[in-house]
Amino acid sequence: MASAKTGNLVQLFLRLNSSTSWKYATCNTEIALEAESEIIEEATKCGVFKQPGTKSFTIPFSAFSNYELGANEISHNQLWDWFVAGSTIEFILGDSAGTAVIAQYTGTGKIGSLSQSFNVDEFIGYEFDLIVDGTPTRVV
Repeated sequence: MASAKTGNLVQLFLRLNSSTSWKYATCNTEIALEAESEIIEEATKCGVFKQPGTKSFTIPFSAFSNYELGANEISHNQLWDWFVAGSTIEFILGDSAGTAVIAQYTGTGKIGSLSQSFNVDEFIGYEFDLIVDGTPTRVV
């Protein structure tokens, strides 16, 4: 029998590359792991040849800004500091219970883009893209 799960159970845990304390980005509304392969294409007199090329991985993340953080939570301000410094960040994308039952991917990356929105009659929100170094390790 199939057992469906909701995305509510998945969190993005982050820390600086040499830090020991994992923290998570709070109040997320959308999170994903996107994988893409560059297409190598060459037209010849024999036809068009295509094959997959370099693979890249990105974790897009959207959330509401939380101004009363708990001890293990990351704010937009911390992400801003890491983005400006070009910091390498370790990540775990996975089951918030830590049991890796749903999915768990680990690796390192850098914040490639970061924005904060201040729309009328909406919660203040932020978005960022974590550009993964190489291929993330899949635990489950």
